[in-house]
Amino acid sequence: MNALLALIGILLAYFGALSLMPIKPLQISSRQDPASSYEMALTRIEKIQTAEQKDKNIDPVCISNLLSQGHQTEKMIVFFHGYTSCPEQFRLLGEKFFEQGYNVFIPRLPRHGPANRLSSELADLTAEELIEFANEMMDIARGLGRKVAVAGLSGGGTMALWLAQHRSEVDVAVALAPFIGVSYVPTFMTPTATNWVLTSPNRFEWWDPKTKEKNPRVSLYSYPRYWTHASGEILRLGLLVKAEAAREKPRARQIALITNANDTAINNNEVAQIVRSWKQFKPNNIKTYEFGRSLNLNHDFITPERLNEKIGFVYQTLFNLIDAQK
Repeated sequence: MNALLALIGILLAYFGALSLMPIKPLQISSRQDPASSYEMALTRIEKIQTAEQKDKNIDPVCISNLLSQGHQTEKMIVFFHGYTSCPEQFRLLGEKFFEQGYNVFIPRLPRHGPANRLSSELADLTAEELIEFANEMMDIARGLGRKVAVAGLSGGGTMALWLAQHRSEVDVAVALAPFIGVSYVPTFMTPTATNWVLTSPNRFEWWDPKTKEKNPRVSLYSYPRYWTHASGEILRLGLLVKAEAAREKPRARQIALITNANDTAINNNEVAQIVRSWKQFKPNNIKTYEFGRSLNLNHDFITPERLNEKIGFVYQTLFNLIDAQK
Protein backbone atom coordinates (compact mmCIF):
# COMPACT_ATOMS: atom_id res chain seq x y z
CA MET A 1 0.00 0.00 0.00
CA ASN A 2 2.80 2.40 0.89
CA ALA A 3 4.51 1.67 -2.41
CA LEU A 4 1.27 2.34 -4.29
CA LEU A 5 0.73 5.64 -2.49
CA ALA A 6 4.32 6.62 -3.24
CA LEU A 7 3.81 5.84 -6.93
CA ILE A 8 0.60 7.89 -7.03
CA GLY A 9 2.42 10.76 -5.35
CA ILE A 10 5.22 10.62 -7.92
CA LEU A 11 2.74 10.60 -10.82
CA LEU A 12 0.79 13.52 -9.38
CA ALA A 13 4.00 15.49 -8.94
CA TYR A 14 5.11 14.64 -12.48
CA PHE A 15 1.87 15.71 -14.13
CA GLY A 16 1.69 18.73 -11.88
CA ALA A 17 5.09 19.81 -13.14
CA LEU A 18 3.98 19.25 -16.74
CA SER A 19 0.90 21.40 -16.19
CA LEU A 20 3.11 24.29 -15.05
CA MET A 21 5.61 23.89 -17.88
CA PRO A 22 5.15 26.55 -20.58
CA ILE A 23 4.74 25.45 -24.19
CA LYS A 24 8.11 25.84 -25.89
CA PRO A 25 8.06 28.94 -28.14
CA LEU A 26 8.84 28.69 -31.84
CA GLN A 27 12.41 29.24 -32.93
CA ILE A 28 11.98 30.55 -36.47
CA SER A 29 13.25 33.39 -38.61
CA SER A 30 10.76 35.98 -39.81
CA ARG A 31 12.36 36.39 -43.25
CA GLN A 32 9.84 36.47 -46.08
CA ASP A 33 10.50 36.51 -49.81
CA PRO A 34 7.20 36.81 -51.72
CA ALA A 35 7.22 35.94 -55.42
CA SER A 36 6.79 39.18 -57.34
CA SER A 37 5.35 37.53 -60.47
CA TYR A 38 3.67 34.42 -61.81
CA GLU A 39 6.92 33.46 -63.57
CA MET A 40 8.89 33.66 -60.32
CA ALA A 41 6.33 31.53 -58.50
CA LEU A 42 6.36 28.96 -61.31
CA THR A 43 10.16 28.76 -61.21
CA ARG A 44 10.10 28.05 -57.48
CA ILE A 45 7.46 25.34 -57.86
CA GLU A 46 9.32 23.68 -60.71
CA LYS A 47 12.47 23.61 -58.56
CA ILE A 48 10.53 21.89 -55.77
CA GLN A 49 8.93 19.38 -58.14
CA THR A 50 12.23 18.56 -59.85
CA ALA A 51 13.90 17.82 -56.51
CA GLU A 52 10.97 15.63 -55.46
CA GLN A 53 10.96 13.72 -58.75
CA LYS A 54 14.68 12.95 -58.36
CA ASP A 55 14.18 11.70 -54.80
CA LYS A 56 13.46 7.97 -55.05
CA ASN A 57 12.25 7.97 -51.45
CA ILE A 58 9.16 9.95 -52.43
CA ASP A 59 6.06 8.28 -53.87
CA PRO A 60 5.53 9.75 -57.39
CA VAL A 61 1.83 10.30 -56.64
CA CYS A 62 2.84 12.58 -53.77
CA ILE A 63 4.82 15.12 -55.80
CA SER A 64 3.73 18.70 -55.07
CA ASN A 65 0.85 19.43 -57.41
CA LEU A 66 0.23 22.66 -59.34
CA LEU A 67 -2.99 23.11 -61.31
CA SER A 68 -2.27 26.24 -63.31
CA GLN A 69 -4.33 28.33 -65.71
CA GLY A 70 -1.01 29.40 -67.29
CA HIS A 71 -1.05 32.90 -65.83
CA GLN A 72 -1.69 34.76 -62.60
CA THR A 73 -5.38 34.50 -61.76
CA GLU A 74 -7.71 36.70 -59.75
CA LYS A 75 -8.05 33.92 -57.15
CA MET A 76 -5.71 31.13 -56.16
CA ILE A 77 -5.72 28.61 -53.33
CA VAL A 78 -3.06 26.61 -51.49
CA PHE A 79 -4.17 23.35 -49.90
CA PHE A 80 -2.16 21.86 -47.02
CA HIS A 81 -2.88 18.13 -46.75
CA GLY A 82 -3.34 16.35 -43.46
CA TYR A 83 -0.78 14.82 -41.12
CA THR A 84 0.57 11.51 -42.54
CA SER A 85 -1.15 12.08 -45.93
CA CYS A 86 0.14 13.74 -49.13
CA PRO A 87 -1.01 16.12 -51.94
CA GLU A 88 -3.06 13.39 -53.62
CA GLN A 89 -5.57 13.79 -50.78
CA PHE A 90 -6.64 17.18 -52.15
CA ARG A 91 -6.29 16.50 -55.89
CA LEU A 92 -10.00 16.06 -56.70
CA LEU A 93 -11.08 19.00 -54.58
CA GLY A 94 -8.29 21.06 -56.15
CA GLU A 95 -9.59 20.17 -59.61
CA LYS A 96 -13.00 21.53 -58.63
CA PHE A 97 -11.45 24.91 -57.83
CA PHE A 98 -9.30 24.78 -60.98
CA GLU A 99 -12.40 24.26 -63.10
CA GLN A 100 -13.77 27.50 -61.65
CA GLY A 101 -10.73 29.52 -62.74
CA TYR A 102 -8.46 29.22 -59.71
CA ASN A 103 -4.77 28.51 -59.77
CA VAL A 104 -4.35 25.64 -57.28
CA PHE A 105 -1.19 24.62 -55.47
CA ILE A 106 -1.07 21.48 -53.31
CA PRO A 107 2.46 21.16 -51.86
CA ARG A 108 3.89 18.10 -50.13
CA LEU A 109 4.44 18.75 -46.44
CA PRO A 110 7.91 18.10 -44.99
CA ARG A 111 8.73 14.41 -44.38
CA HIS A 112 5.49 13.23 -46.00
CA GLY A 113 4.69 11.11 -49.06
CA PRO A 114 7.33 8.35 -48.70
CA ALA A 115 7.57 5.50 -51.19
CA ASN A 116 8.16 3.32 -48.13
CA ARG A 117 5.03 3.87 -46.05
CA LEU A 118 6.80 2.40 -42.99
CA SER A 119 9.54 5.01 -43.17
CA SER A 120 10.53 6.65 -39.88
CA GLU A 121 11.19 10.01 -41.59
CA LEU A 122 8.16 11.56 -39.89
CA ALA A 123 9.58 10.93 -36.42
CA ASP A 124 11.61 14.15 -36.38
CA LEU A 125 9.00 16.57 -37.75
CA THR A 126 8.90 19.86 -35.84
CA ALA A 127 6.54 22.82 -35.59
CA GLU A 128 9.39 25.01 -36.86
CA GLU A 129 9.64 22.95 -40.05
CA LEU A 130 5.93 23.28 -40.67
CA ILE A 131 5.92 27.05 -40.17
CA GLU A 132 8.98 27.70 -42.30
CA PHE A 133 7.37 25.55 -44.98
CA ALA A 134 4.02 27.37 -44.67
CA ASN A 135 5.78 30.72 -45.03
CA GLU A 136 7.63 29.51 -48.13
CA MET A 137 4.42 28.26 -49.74
CA MET A 138 2.69 31.55 -48.90
CA ASP A 139 5.53 33.42 -50.60
CA ILE A 140 5.02 31.31 -53.73
CA ALA A 141 1.26 31.82 -53.63
CA ARG A 142 1.70 35.59 -53.88
CA GLY A 143 2.77 35.18 -57.49
CA LEU A 144 -0.03 32.80 -58.46
CA GLY A 145 -3.05 34.94 -57.67
CA ARG A 146 -4.07 38.47 -56.86
CA LYS A 147 -6.21 37.10 -54.03
CA VAL A 148 -4.71 34.27 -52.00
CA ALA A 149 -6.62 31.62 -50.06
CA VAL A 150 -4.94 29.02 -47.86
CA ALA A 151 -6.78 25.96 -46.60
CA GLY A 152 -5.65 22.90 -44.70
CA LEU A 153 -7.03 19.77 -43.07
CA SER A 154 -6.14 18.61 -39.55
CA GLY A 155 -2.39 19.30 -39.14
CA GLY A 156 -2.58 21.28 -42.38
CA GLY A 157 -5.45 23.19 -40.79
CA THR A 158 -3.21 24.12 -37.87
CA MET A 159 -0.75 25.56 -40.40
CA ALA A 160 -3.58 27.56 -41.98
CA LEU A 161 -4.42 28.97 -38.53
CA TRP A 162 -0.83 30.09 -38.05
CA LEU A 163 -0.80 31.85 -41.42
CA ALA A 164 -4.11 33.50 -40.56
CA GLN A 165 -2.59 34.88 -37.40
CA HIS A 166 0.70 36.03 -38.93
CA ARG A 167 0.46 36.80 -42.66
CA SER A 168 -1.45 39.89 -43.78
CA GLU A 169 -1.16 38.78 -47.42
CA VAL A 170 -3.70 36.01 -46.75
CA ASP A 171 -7.05 37.09 -48.15
CA VAL A 172 -8.86 33.96 -46.99
CA ALA A 173 -7.66 31.38 -44.45
CA VAL A 174 -9.69 28.19 -44.04
CA ALA A 175 -8.99 25.67 -41.28
CA LEU A 176 -10.68 22.31 -41.83
CA ALA A 177 -10.91 20.36 -38.56
CA PRO A 178 -7.60 21.85 -37.35
CA PHE A 179 -5.61 19.67 -34.96
CA ILE A 180 -5.33 21.81 -31.81
CA GLY A 181 -6.45 19.27 -29.24
CA VAL A 182 -7.41 15.62 -28.96
CA SER A 183 -11.09 14.73 -28.67
CA TYR A 184 -10.77 12.66 -25.48
CA VAL A 185 -8.50 15.14 -23.67
CA PRO A 186 -10.33 17.94 -21.80
CA THR A 187 -9.45 21.39 -23.07
CA PHE A 188 -7.78 22.46 -19.82
CA MET A 189 -5.53 19.37 -20.03
CA THR A 190 -4.30 19.93 -23.60
CA PRO A 191 -1.10 21.81 -22.59
CA THR A 192 -0.25 19.13 -20.01
CA ALA A 193 -0.92 16.34 -22.51
CA THR A 194 1.20 18.11 -25.15
CA ASN A 195 4.15 18.51 -22.78
CA TRP A 196 3.77 14.87 -21.73
CA VAL A 197 3.88 13.67 -25.34
CA LEU A 198 6.91 15.82 -26.17
CA THR A 199 8.91 14.84 -23.08
CA SER A 200 8.10 11.12 -23.29
CA PRO A 201 10.09 8.76 -25.53
CA ASN A 202 9.26 9.19 -29.21
CA ARG A 203 7.41 6.16 -30.53
CA PHE A 204 5.10 5.23 -33.38
CA GLU A 205 1.48 4.18 -33.06
CA TRP A 206 -0.58 2.41 -35.70
CA TRP A 207 -3.76 4.16 -36.80
CA ASP A 208 -5.30 0.72 -36.35
CA PRO A 209 -3.26 -1.68 -34.15
CA LYS A 210 -5.18 -4.66 -35.50
CA THR A 211 -4.66 -4.22 -39.24
CA LYS A 212 -1.43 -2.17 -38.95
CA GLU A 213 0.08 -1.50 -42.40
CA LYS A 214 -2.85 -3.30 -44.04
CA ASN A 215 -5.40 -0.85 -42.62
CA PRO A 216 -8.04 -0.59 -45.39
CA ARG A 217 -9.02 2.92 -44.26
CA VAL A 218 -5.55 4.36 -44.90
CA SER A 219 -4.76 5.44 -48.44
CA LEU A 220 -1.87 3.73 -50.20
CA TYR A 221 0.01 7.06 -50.29
CA SER A 222 -0.36 7.73 -46.53
CA TYR A 223 1.55 6.55 -43.50
CA PRO A 224 -0.38 3.75 -41.74
CA ARG A 225 1.17 4.90 -38.45
CA TYR A 226 2.18 8.14 -36.79
CA TRP A 227 4.97 9.29 -34.49
CA THR A 228 4.03 10.70 -31.11
CA HIS A 229 6.53 13.59 -31.11
CA ALA A 230 5.35 14.78 -34.52
CA SER A 231 1.77 14.78 -33.23
CA GLY A 232 2.94 16.70 -30.18
CA GLU A 233 4.68 19.26 -32.36
CA ILE A 234 1.44 19.98 -34.23
CA LEU A 235 -0.39 20.33 -30.91
CA ARG A 236 2.36 22.64 -29.73
CA LEU A 237 1.88 24.80 -32.81
CA GLY A 238 -1.88 24.91 -32.26
CA LEU A 239 -1.51 25.94 -28.63
CA LEU A 240 0.87 28.75 -29.56
CA VAL A 241 -1.58 30.05 -32.16
CA LYS A 242 -4.38 29.79 -29.59
CA ALA A 243 -2.38 31.87 -27.10
CA GLU A 244 -1.58 34.50 -29.73
CA ALA A 245 -5.21 34.64 -30.83
CA ALA A 246 -6.20 35.66 -27.31
CA ARG A 247 -3.75 38.58 -27.37
CA GLU A 248 -3.62 39.89 -30.93
CA LYS A 249 -5.93 40.21 -33.90
CA PRO A 250 -5.34 37.85 -36.83
CA ARG A 251 -3.79 39.39 -39.91
CA ALA A 252 -5.72 37.47 -42.56
CA ARG A 253 -8.58 39.47 -44.07
CA GLN A 254 -11.13 36.65 -43.83
CA ILE A 255 -11.05 33.41 -41.82
CA ALA A 256 -13.32 30.39 -41.94
CA LEU A 257 -13.20 27.50 -39.47
CA ILE A 258 -14.96 24.36 -40.62
CA THR A 259 -15.59 21.51 -38.20
CA ASN A 260 -17.41 18.19 -38.12
CA ALA A 261 -19.86 17.38 -35.31
CA ASN A 262 -19.04 13.68 -35.78
CA ASP A 263 -15.26 14.21 -35.37
CA THR A 264 -13.78 11.72 -32.91
CA ALA A 265 -10.17 12.83 -33.44
CA ILE A 266 -9.93 16.52 -32.58
CA ASN A 267 -11.28 18.68 -29.77
CA ASN A 268 -13.84 21.01 -31.33
CA ASN A 269 -13.93 23.06 -28.12
CA GLU A 270 -10.35 24.16 -28.79
CA VAL A 271 -11.43 25.42 -32.22
CA ALA A 272 -14.37 27.26 -30.64
CA GLN A 273 -12.03 29.04 -28.23
CA ILE A 274 -9.91 30.38 -31.08
CA VAL A 275 -13.07 31.55 -32.84
CA ARG A 276 -14.16 33.46 -29.71
CA SER A 277 -10.74 35.03 -29.35
CA TRP A 278 -10.56 36.19 -32.95
CA LYS A 279 -14.11 37.50 -32.95
CA GLN A 280 -13.09 39.97 -30.25
CA PHE A 281 -10.91 41.67 -32.85
CA LYS A 282 -12.72 40.93 -36.13
CA PRO A 283 -16.34 40.07 -35.33
CA ASN A 284 -17.50 40.27 -38.94
CA ASN A 285 -14.53 38.54 -40.57
CA ILE A 286 -14.58 35.18 -38.79
CA LYS A 287 -16.99 32.58 -40.21
CA THR A 288 -17.78 29.10 -38.94
CA TYR A 289 -19.51 26.05 -40.38
CA GLU A 290 -20.09 22.60 -38.94
CA PHE A 291 -20.98 19.45 -40.87
CA GLY A 292 -23.86 17.81 -39.01
CA ARG A 293 -23.49 14.64 -36.99
CA SER A 294 -26.10 12.91 -39.13
CA LEU A 295 -23.70 12.96 -42.10
CA ASN A 296 -21.48 10.55 -40.16
CA LEU A 297 -18.32 12.02 -41.65
CA ASN A 298 -14.83 10.99 -40.59
CA HIS A 299 -12.24 13.38 -39.22
CA ASP A 300 -10.79 13.23 -42.73
CA PHE A 301 -13.62 14.62 -44.84
CA ILE A 302 -11.37 15.33 -47.84
CA THR A 303 -9.93 12.00 -49.02
CA PRO A 304 -12.34 10.82 -51.77
CA GLU A 305 -12.48 7.17 -50.75
CA ARG A 306 -13.46 8.16 -47.20
CA LEU A 307 -16.49 10.10 -48.52
CA ASN A 308 -17.97 7.72 -51.10
CA GLU A 309 -21.44 8.96 -52.12
CA LYS A 310 -21.12 12.09 -49.94
CA ILE A 311 -18.25 13.50 -51.95
CA GLY A 312 -20.43 15.67 -54.19
CA PHE A 313 -22.20 17.33 -51.28
CA VAL A 314 -19.07 17.83 -49.16
CA TYR A 315 -16.93 19.21 -51.98
CA GLN A 316 -19.66 21.55 -53.22
CA THR A 317 -20.22 22.80 -49.68
CA LEU A 318 -16.51 23.46 -49.20
CA PHE A 319 -16.26 25.25 -52.54
CA ASN A 320 -19.25 27.44 -51.71
CA LEU A 321 -17.89 28.29 -48.25
CA ILE A 322 -14.39 29.15 -49.49
CA ASP A 323 -15.36 30.94 -52.71
CA ALA A 324 -17.92 33.07 -50.85
CA GLN A 325 -15.22 34.69 -48.73
CA LYS A 326 -14.30 38.13 -50.07
